[in-house]
Amino acid sequence: MGSFNKWIRGEKSFSTQEQADHTLNKFISSSLSLNLKHLSKLFSGIPELITRTFPLKNGQEAALIYMEGLVDKTVINVNILRPLLFKEWTEDDFWEASVSIGNIKKVQQWTDIEQSLLHGKSILFINGQLSALELDTQAAPKRSIEEPTTESSIKSSHEGFNEVASDSLALIRRYIPNRELKVKEFTVGERATSKVFLLYLADIANEDVVQEMACRIESIKVDAILTTGELEGFVEDNSYTLFPQLSITERPDTTAHHILDGRIAVVVDRSPGVLMTNDFFSFFSDDR
Repeated sequence: MGSFNKWIRGEKSFSTQEQADHTLNKFISSSLSLNLKHLSKLFSGIPELITRTFPLKNGQEAALIYMEGLVDKTVINVNILRPLLFKEWTEDDFWEASVSIGNIKKVQQWTDIEQSLLHGKSILFINGQLSALELDTQAAPKRSIEEPTTESSIKSSHEGFNEVASDSLALIRRYIPNRELKVKEFTVGERATSKVFLLYLADIANEDVVQEMACRIESIKVDAILTTGELEGFVEDNSYTLFPQLSITERPDTTAHHILDGRIAVVVDRSPGVLMTNDFFSFFSDDR
């Protein structure tokens, strides 16, 4: 407890060596603003990254970082933010009153922080500190996740997408906990709007294909898109070809497999099917 109290109260000077380490992108800085700037760069193109900045009761600036869809928000709001923001605490009871949730450990390296966030942990930064706290806030998607009746599998996972886009994004990211998995968000529909999400691995997907798919989604002018099947008709090249250019799956493991092969996934809110870019050979392969 003593070491934690010393950690939470201690003000560190921004030394030359510390800034050098930060420049090398290995260790965090004691400057909260520098850390948030580096996080923004590290997780560029990942809108699920949430940053909540706030002052502690002792006046220090803090920030809680987590990935939307991978954490339990009740734990974050009740067990972390509420005590830090409102509870009067002393040196003797601060540990128990503020962050007594599961496993807690100090982290200093960006590689550890990156993996923690991608696996549903939250990171607490406090200005003036050369280490951050990793907090156990992991949670499974809240809605029922059932196996798709049209894509049953014996060998692989029995999970299936539901109609909530945030749950679908969380399931995919659990299979691919990598910051190269990027998400582009679009709003489609003139009368009834729907959120559409484009997912791809930035380091292996064909950027020209990504941009072309994004342009096609942005150019859709229609009253509403209610299903993934409707979206397919607007983005495919030739609806009369013998071989499908796009495929639809309700399985997160199948989606992850295709994304890892460099293909693109499209998630439509309120629809359980995920649209995948296809090629001639992938149509004849079956993961089941």
